[in-house]
Amino acid sequence: MLHNILDLFLPNVCLCCRDHFGGLVCSNCLGSISISKISSSRVRGVDSVTSFTEYKGVMSQLIQYYKLQGFTSLGSTLGEYFLSSMMCLDWTSSVIINVPSHSKRYKERGFDHVTTLYDPLAKTLDLEFASLLKRTRQTPALVGLNKFERINVMKGSISSIDPRINLEGRNVILCDDILTTGTTLSECAVTCRQLGASSVHAVTFAEVYDV
Repeated sequence: MLHNILDLFLPNVCLCCRDHFGGLVCSNCLGSISISKISSSRVRGVDSVTSFTEYKGVMSQLIQYYKLQGFTSLGSTLGEYFLSSMMCLDWTSSVIINVPSHSKRYKERGFDHVTTLYDPLAKTLDLEFASLLKRTRQTPALVGLNKFERINVMKGSISSIDPRINLEGRNVILCDDILTTGTTLSECAVTCRQLGASSVHAVTFAEVYDV
């Protein structure tokens, strides 16, 4: 814990390879993340999901440091690294919605881990995230649960922040960090369609293949 705190304020080694270079992640480790546009239609209620790398190796290490250990600047680092690939998607005609965390998780982290990741894209394209969804209850961590367990945990856990929101005829893009089983995205899609969305697509940075 002390080592992580010191690295947070006085970073002098790469978090992944521990090489002394004066930052949180060296160019060699960051460059080892292979970017490849991956399209999937396996998520119930979501027309398509686009991811850009597999959740393994350096990518999984950085996401865990980012989300779980407070290295918040890694969000911008990853956002910049994937920026050119994400700019190839059509963002302009859609309502862009971040997948929400429970308010307790926000307080624990101190930041919105999804919008921070997408911040370089939002600034470059002048996009605005519509935080229209919320968690209705705090759910246990999904790590280690199979697909059917995740479905039971997440069922009915997403709602709109205001039932008067109208997405009639609109295309929605849901943004998240990782696609695992797609259970959370599916619950978000259900709510968006209840609000009138004609289509729901999703974008994630990484996808877990072995689930």
